Amino acid sequence: MSETNLAAPQSDTTPRPAGRVRRYRLLVVAVGLTVASLLIAGSASGSTSGDGFVNLSVPFKLATNTTLPANGKLTKIVTGGSTTVPTFASDVKLTITIANPKAAGSLQAYPADNGPSGSILTWTTGQTVTTSANIAVGLKNSVTFANVSGGTAVITLVITGYSGSGAPGPAGPSGPPGAPGSAGAPGSPGAPGSPGAPGSPGAPGSPGAPGSSGPSGPSGPAGPSGVQGPPGPGATHFTLSSATTATGTAITINGFSYTPSCTVSGTSVTATLTVTPLSGQTYGEVGDVFFQTNDTGAVTTLLVNLKAISGSKAFTNTQTTNLVRVDSTSMQTASDGSVSQLFYRLTANPTATVPANEQRCMIQGTVTPA
Repeated sequence: MSETNLAAPQSDTTPRPAGRVRRYRLLVVAVGLTVASLLIAGSASGSTSGDGFVNLSVPFKLATNTTLPANGKLTKIVTGGSTTVPTFASDVKLTITIANPKAAGSLQAYPADNGPSGSILTWTTGQTVTTSANIAVGLKNSVTFANVSGGTAVITLVITGYSGSGAPGPAGPSGPPGAPGSAGAPGSPGAPGSPGAPGSPGAPGSPGAPGSSGPSGPSGPAGPSGVQGPPGPGATHFTLSSATTATGTAITINGFSYTPSCTVSGTSVTATLTVTPLSGQTYGEVGDVFFQTNDTGAVTTLLVNLKAISGSKAFTNTQTTNLVRVDSTSMQTASDGSVSQLFYRLTANPTATVPANEQRCMIQGTVTPA
């Protein structure tokens, strides 16, 4: 059986992380202490061999009859984990057996964090070979075994010892920060926040353009008649306003007499204007007469054309149910050639409702000589 030492301490430049004690050989520096006694104190695994390795009292089977593919690799953890080798070991000693290789080739073994190294074992097709090798562990506590051949081979690995001892030293100073990693994916949106306070009202907008005029509404009811105004120049006014039967003061124009009178009996009201010419005279009257009920009804118009009137003529408005106003405008022409303009209003109101400033019976009018 041959033995190959691959620890190569002079050429191993692999950096060691903080916390791992750099591998080194123990030196005898104290009187009465020997290398053997120090190693036995640091590990209960077994005795120390002459080459500084601690022999395991029970060798650890790392791989048994495991098939290596052609040009394939096998990486195994050799310290810590399920092994019986302490994690501070810097090198391990293995017994390596290759059986039933399908093609001639060789085996490489190196720390898993390093690149391939030289061959530690060679064979021919079908040859079974065995060797013992010391292999550096590296930073990953693992060793890679590479089949450098065109055929499969069956490999068996047994750890028989290790080198390196002592508990991890204190942590070294922190190295410089690494480059920032790439940004992670955006997180999911957070829940909506509560509504903010209402903002202050904005300035009023400018007025809109005026809309088009709507259709005219229906005419409202006619208002009550106003008080008759004073007579114009040359006009003479007559009036009578009474809630009972009464006769007003007559006026005389151009020899004609105009007498207002009221007849009130229960719910019957009669307003009368009596026109009396001079004795022996006749006259004619031409004009319009207007009738309206309750100040809201339709206005009815009647044309008046009277001729050769002799004696007294009574113009009357008799009502028993509704308020009715009769308005008349006419021209009177006497047989002596005199002409007068007559306007009168006869109001008869048999209802219980009498407008303000009115009576149930009213006669108002003016006579103007032409």
